[in-house]
Formats: sequence, C-alpha cells, structure tokens
Amino acid sequence: RYASGVVLAALILLLVLVKLMGTESALKWGARQAESLSHGVIVVHDVNGSLYGPLKIGALSIQTTQQRIEISDLLLDWSPLALLSKQVKFSTLRAQRVRVTELGASSEPLTLPDTLQLPVRLSLPDIRIERLEYLELKPSGNGLVLTGIELALKRSSNQFALDLRQLTSDWGALRGDLVLDDTRPFK
Repeated sequence: RYASGVVLAALILLLVLVKLMGTESALKWGARQAESLSHGVIVVHDVNGSLYGPLKIGALSIQTTQQRIEISDLLLDWSPLALLSKQVKFSTLRAQRVRVTELGASSEPLTLPDTLQLPVRLSLPDIRIERLEYLELKPSGNGLVLTGIELALKRSSNQFALDLRQLTSDWGALRGDLVLDDTRPFK
C-alpha cells in the first residue's frame, strides 16, 4: 500500500513536470540556461511559445572566434515525442534572415570529418529562409546573398537527402536534389 502511494506520487510529479515543461516560462528558462552554459557564445532574444512547439525566437546569435551567425525571426515546430524513437522531426523551420559573418581565418587546416553519422534519424520537410547573407570581414571581403530558400532535409539510416526546391541569387535560381552517404568517401 505504501509502495503504491509512492509510485502514484512519483507519477503525479512526473505529469506536473511534463506539463510545466510545455510552458513559455520553461522555454524562456531554457534559453537563459543555454546562454549561461555557452558563456556568451549563444545569445537569444524574444523567445515565445513552448518547448513542445511551436516556438519563436526573435533573434539568435552564435559567435565563435572565427564566425558569427545571426538568425532573426526563427520559427520552429517539432515533435519532441519522436525523440523516444531516435528521431528528430521538425515539421517547420523558418527564418526571416540568416547572416553568417566570417571574423577570421582558422589556424587549423580544413579537413573532412571521418563520418557524418548521427545517433538519430532526421526529418526537416519544410525549411524556409527568406534571406541568407554570407559576409567576410576583411578588406577584400566579398558578400553573397541568397533569397527565397526552400528545402527539405532528411537523414535515413545511412544517407542524407537534400531536396532544394528553390534558391535565388544575383546569378539566377537553383533547384536540385543531393544524396550523400554519411561515411567516407561521402558518395
């Protein structure tokens, strides 16, 4: 009788915690924790929604010594329960603007990884980026602007599949598909 009471109390506590994790307060707390644990590498502003989705981030910045990535008006909608079956599923990932700024060259030579394997399957059927800017901060720094990006990305058991539905630049538009193995030689 005592054991069943303890189990019931533990289940009630678990249900309350699950419910609380879906609140906007929990999302904002999680964003503050990410900022704190990253020691300033990650900065998040104007977070709304729920960890269970959808969630909106007004501005997200990630800065290392070599690169700064700024994302504005980010919308994410995902299925957290899919994690139980080793899947990361985003039904929607949208951003108004993504700006990647190269701050300085790395002293390390660029090398390919040994593997691209992930411990989960990945599904992002609806990725949209209105404007992607790539900038280099040096005297001869060139910039690249891509607009109207629409794509899907999926990782099955051993391959990544990219479906580029639309991408526009000053040179023209691009569409296409790419399939890449997750182990060398990445065919």
